[in-house]
Amino acid sequence: MPQPLTKDRLAILAVIREVGESICTGTCEHRKPGELHCHHISQRVNISSAGVKRRLREMVQLGLLDRRRVNRRDGKVMARYTVTERGIDVLAEV
Repeated sequence: MPQPLTKDRLAILAVIREVGESICTGTCEHRKPGELHCHHISQRVNISSAGVKRRLREMVQLGLLDRRRVNRRDGKVMARYTVTERGIDVLAEV
């Protein structure tokens, strides 16, 4: 990494690693119970939902998170964020 990750980014990575994945449906009204969304992450790490979304995009660009399009059983197209091997290595270093 060119520079160390900030505590908030590390906290987001850790939450996603703990839960296994984060789901983005594009709008909060399509959330389902049990899915980890930016709103839930924002509450856990005490930053805004928009801030979580921005950081998720940044960490995808850094190769720390993987973003894949998936279809939920109800047909809703979502983005699934998972921690990459590189992200796991970064978490192990702290």
